[in-house]
Amino acid sequence: MSSDESRDPDADETESDLGALRDIAQDVDGGEEGRDTDTTPDGESRSRTLSDLAESIDRRTGGEPNRTDHADPDGYAMDDWDAVDSPETGGVSSSAEDTIATLLELVGDIPNVLVKGPEGAVIEDILCSRLLAGRSGEPIDVVLVAINESPLQRLSILRNYLPVEIGELTVIHVPMYSDRVSAGEFDRSVNVQRVSDPTDLRRIGILISRTIADWMDSTNETAVCMHSLSELLEASTEHQRIFRFLHVLTGRISTANARAQYHLDPSRHTTETIGTFASLFEATVEYDEDGDVSLE
Repeated sequence: MSSDESRDPDADETESDLGALRDIAQDVDGGEEGRDTDTTPDGESRSRTLSDLAESIDRRTGGEPNRTDHADPDGYAMDDWDAVDSPETGGVSSSAEDTIATLLELVGDIPNVLVKGPEGAVIEDILCSRLLAGRSGEPIDVVLVAINESPLQRLSILRNYLPVEIGELTVIHVPMYSDRVSAGEFDRSVNVQRVSDPTDLRRIGILISRTIADWMDSTNETAVCMHSLSELLEASTEHQRIFRFLHVLTGRISTANARAQYHLDPSRHTTETIGTFASLFEATVEYDEDGDVSLE
């Protein structure tokens, strides 16, 4: 088990070899210089809209987002990050269970899935766990990115609902509150990394990439859960940076033959924001508090 209270020397050495996130951002955006900001102090836009950026990336990738060509001979170059006993189902009906089973078959091995719906619903916990587990029934290695929530609580939910065993487990804790969880509160088998600033997208991306690379020799599938994307979007007004971060991350997940899910509460965002970010993912699973589930 390790704790990343501050950057260790090895991490600093690794990161010193990487360019700034804005370099990748500029490359994706066609080489525009300057740091991205959504608005000037007087509220006027001084950069392209998220929708424009999404269309630009789609054109540059030939209509196939979520792919990256920045791979080293081992397939894991990290310079891209310069541009995270099953209980009862809590009242979920048998028909909903059937729907979830069918949905999992439809999702199949899609690497990047957006999970959209109200936070705190039982159906979200079930979907999160079932999507992480996949269809093989074999143990999985898990990267849990906990943003502005208790990683212990999220881990407890996964362990309660997850229908398969967890092999390797890394928790990337991104606290946005004063009460920080000590690494000593986790099992010794849990590797705990901490990112103190939720806007440090480069650091979050590097930790995810490094963890996936470290597990290359594992026979288990790798699954990533980011809970939640809504917290990340509310932590910063620079949504274009987050869009680029996710564009690189989803590409890395695809290249690594891993699977990832990203949670988003639509009640916290505009329709335009939801639609733009949803364009990054190969599939969107939507649910409501009544347990209804659909695949977009």
